[in-house]
Amino acid sequence: MEEDKQVVIAMDNNPDKLYWVVIGASAGGLEALKELLEVLNPKTPAIYIIAQHLDPKHPTILKDLLERVSNMPVELVNKDMQPVPNTIYIISPGHNAQIKRGKIMLTPAALIGPKPSINLLLNSLADEVAERSIAVILSGTGSDGAQGVASIKANAGLIIVQDNETAKYASMPNSAIETGFVDLVLPPQKIAEELKSFIQSSGKLLTHLSMPRSSTNLQKLFKCLLDETGYDFSGYKLKTVQRRIARRMAVHKILVLEDYVSLLMSSSMEVENLFKDLLISVTDFFRDTEAFNALGKVVYELVKNHNDNDNDNDQIRIWVAGCANGEEAYSIQYYFKRRRLH
Repeated sequence: MEEDKQVVIAMDNNPDKLYWVVIGASAGGLEALKELLEVLNPKTPAIYIIAQHLDPKHPTILKDLLERVSNMPVELVNKDMQPVPNTIYIISPGHNAQIKRGKIMLTPAALIGPKPSINLLLNSLADEVAERSIAVILSGTGSDGAQGVASIKANAGLIIVQDNETAKYASMPNSAIETGFVDLVLPPQKIAEELKSFIQSSGKLLTHLSMPRSSTNLQKLFKCLLDETGYDFSGYKLKTVQRRIARRMAVHKILVLEDYVSLLMSSSMEVENLFKDLLISVTDFFRDTEAFNALGKVVYELVKNHNDNDNDNDQIRIWVAGCANGEEAYSIQYYFKRRRLH
C-alpha cells in the first residue's frame, strides 16, 4: 500500500508523466460506464475523458447519472479547459473534442457522423501524449474509435475494449479488435482494475529498463526476436524499444525484464505481440509533415526537370519502401499530380 501511495504522489507532481484515458462509448455505454466508474480507483493518477455518443438536440443527464456511482468528481465539458487528474470529464453534446497543449479543446460537431467523434479525440490524444495515452472502447454500434486506436497503437499507447459477453452492443468493440491493435479484452470492472495496475507499474518499468544491468537481458530479448522472426532489432533506437517492451511487460504485470525474457522464450504468441508492437503497421496521409514538405520540394524539381526536357521516353520511377495501407504511395502520387507531371 505504501509503495502505491509513493507512485501516486510522484506522478501527481509531474504532469508530463500523467496518463490520459479516453473512454469511448455509444449505445449501451451507460451501463458499462457505471460498472467501470464504480470500481475505478480514485488514487490512480490519470486524466479521464468520456466520449459518449449523445444526441445534440437534447440536454444530457449523463453527468448526474455517473456522479451517483463515481468515486471521483464528474464534470461536463462545454468549453475549452485544462483538465486535472482524478476527475471524470464528459464531452458535452454537439461538440467534438481534441487534446492540444494539455487542454481539452472543443469544436462544433459536424451534422453527419457520431458526436462526439471518438476517432478525432483519440488521434489528438496520441499526437499529444504518445505512450501515455490509453484508449478504452465500450459498448456501441458502428465503428467509431477503430481508426483512433490505430493512432494510439502507433504511439505505443494501451488499448482495452469491452468483451462481447458484457457489451450490450458489440459493434464498436469488435471494430477495434478487428484492427489487430487491441491489447486487452475485458469486462468493465476488470478494465478499471487493469488501468490501476498498468498505470502504477509502467513508470517503474521504464526506469528499470534503463539500468545498465538490463543490457544482458536486452541482448537475450533481441536474439529471441531474431530467432523467431528473422528481424534484428538490436540497432533500433533504444528508448523506443524500451518503451515498447515496458508496455508489453505492464500488460502482463511483469516487473523484471529477466522474467519477461523467460516469457518470450516460452511463448511464440508473445514474441509475435512484441514484434507487432515494434513494427507497427500504421500510417496516414502526409503523416510526417516535415518529411513530406521536404519531399514535395524534391518532387517539384524532378517534375520541372522532366517537363523541361520534354522527352516522352524519360520516366520517373517511384519506390515506396515503407507502406502500410497505401497512404504513403498516394501521398507521393498527390505531389506528382499537383505538379502536373506529363
